[in-house]
Amino acid sequence: MIILNGIKSEKTSKLESLGCFCFVVRDDACKVDVKRDVEALFGVSVRRVNLCKFSTKAKKKYTKNGVMYTRCACLKKAFVYLRKDSDLINFNKLLE
Repeated sequence: MIILNGIKSEKTSKLESLGCFCFVVRDDACKVDVKRDVEALFGVSVRRVNLCKFSTKAKKKYTKNGVMYTRCACLKKAFVYLRKDSDLINFNKLLE
């Protein structure tokens, strides 16, 4: 399965009114794989898919033992735009 989970935030709620849904996908996913997976999983027709890859970020924590340097995980997001005649996506299907 290419889709790991859905993203729900204020920004994605505004995009949902335009028919765009946001998902976290695997790093090796391409647009065709994401489109095929969304259509099979949710039963909707996809108009287009945009992918964004976020690189790792260095984080610094100040603790009583000194400064600790860590890294955040790499993340790839898919923005899926649906056709106007298709239904909205229910994120509860991802939990099944």
